[in-house]
Amino acid sequence: MWSVGLLNAVVGFAIFLLSTGMAQTCDVEFSPAEVIVKYGDPVTVTCRTNRTDIRAIGWETSVEPVEPKKSNSTVWNVSSLTVWDAEPRCFINFKAPPKQCDKLLNLIIYKLPSKVQITPQDSSTNMTEGRSYTLGCHIEKVAPSRYLQVMLYQGDQLLHKDSFPEDSNVGPVDKYKNWTIHPKAVDSGKEYKCVAQPEFGHQNIQSMQDSFTATILADPDSDRSKAARCVTAGIPMAVFVAAIIALCV
Repeated sequence: MWSVGLLNAVVGFAIFLLSTGMAQTCDVEFSPAEVIVKYGDPVTVTCRTNRTDIRAIGWETSVEPVEPKKSNSTVWNVSSLTVWDAEPRCFINFKAPPKQCDKLLNLIIYKLPSKVQITPQDSSTNMTEGRSYTLGCHIEKVAPSRYLQVMLYQGDQLLHKDSFPEDSNVGPVDKYKNWTIHPKAVDSGKEYKCVAQPEFGHQNIQSMQDSFTATILADPDSDRSKAARCVTAGIPMAVFVAAIIALCV
């Protein structure tokens, strides 16, 4: 059993902690909690605290900083955000410890590509089955590139999907991606399409794309092509097939 004196001491110490702020924490909240904004668009964010021992609250940023004032909230408002490294930070000075608190806003400023272009290695859309080809996709002036997904489709089939998670650039850059394909004659007439898609989790951003239609010729050395030439030359298909079977036995 605790003595009355000890209980009074514990209660008194708890009251002392609360009264001096030693039990307080850095309470800094944003609304919205994160911001994904297109370059040049407006942005408005409120910073607030639930603490009452406030001396001043404000915003430190390279764009439209907000002077400190004695309030439990402050608003950062920009009519057109055109600075890539704004890094808005809300700061609050309190009367009790911790006396100085600040928090960086989770802000992503993005720009859609100026252009997306897919090109075969020799700029020709005519291909031959059995050979390898390189397709290049050029994405111009996109930001930030670490959130970019680049996909190659053949018709509705996804062939490749790539990203640039290690890219630290915050402003617009050009990105390139090359893929090797092995076309088949049965796919002649299908589109090859490069899709550039910014991925920000729950927020959907429009994609941009470019495509071309490929004409894929049969391999001239394949049995199918040889059979077609034999038929064209007047040799019955049955004779050609029998000759192939004889060679394989």
